[in-house]
Amino acid sequence: NLREAFRSAERSRTLLASIFGTLRLRGPEGEAMFIAVQGKVEYRRGDRGPWQTARSRVALNSGDYVKTSGSGSAEVMSVDGTLYTVRPDTVLLIGRVRPAPGAPRQRTINLESGWVDLGTSQSTSHITTPQAEARIQRDTRAAISHDPDQDVSKFSAFEGQVEVSSSDGSSAQV
Repeated sequence: NLREAFRSAERSRTLLASIFGTLRLRGPEGEAMFIAVQGKVEYRRGDRGPWQTARSRVALNSGDYVKTSGSGSAEVMSVDGTLYTVRPDTVLLIGRVRPAPGAPRQRTINLESGWVDLGTSQSTSHITTPQAEARIQRDTRAAISHDPDQDVSKFSAFEGQVEVSSSDGSSAQV
């Protein structure tokens, strides 16, 4: 259908423009950026600042929180090219993993509650929940969720590989 193809092309064009904008975020600040926002989505700088309405092209730094309402969702791209789709009723913290000396720094998302879909490209990614850490390999599409009421985290890989290490010391390949 021509109409669907046009919408897909327009979305691709918007995503590409956002990728180029994200690449300009080099430096100690600007770990990620909102690419698209639907419904009520807010972010907060650090632990104490006021919640602000999220908009496309707003940069996110290490230590920033993102919160979606029951009708909200957002696409967030990190400077390493990982695209995160933040689902409704989700709270997450943008972070950074400190690697071994000489290794490139890695981005991480601390998922406090809710559900995140993600796709990596040329870099790996990390997502932590209260029970586990997931190391998402290059060229992987995955979904991670955490339900704080049930105290349960779930990890799925649709393409590629996810290594999960739980707080009890067990590990698994997904």
